[in-house]
Amino acid sequence: MINLKTKADENYDAFVLLKDNGKLNSSIHCAYYSAFLLSIYSLCVRFGYLYEDIQNNSRGKDNHAYIRNELGNKIHQAKPLDYVEFHTCLGKLKKERKKADYSKNLVTNKDVVNIQDTIDKFRDLIITKYI
Repeated sequence: MINLKTKADENYDAFVLLKDNGKLNSSIHCAYYSAFLLSIYSLCVRFGYLYEDIQNNSRGKDNHAYIRNELGNKIHQAKPLDYVEFHTCLGKLKKERKKADYSKNLVTNKDVVNIQDTIDKFRDLIITKYI
């Protein structure tokens, strides 16, 4: 499971490097995947899920939605206010990733500043409370 945390951290580092070098669209993509991988890591480390079970249970489905829902439910049970922050942050990251990856519009500096705040809040929440 340590590999998932390493990948999450590397995606965060890539977000910062890309952002700092003006590669804004790609930076957003990396911020989202940092959060996604950290979510899987949390499910495994904090909540006892097996990676293989996550893969099997989400096969043929939207595995991003599956992971978001599973971790969201666990966080909601633990602390409903944390769930609000989790859901808000991941929703913003997903929305901006879709814009960065699929829209004809380019990500702006303002978008990236907002995402920096969002990914930092998300990582702080998960790392300090749910790992």
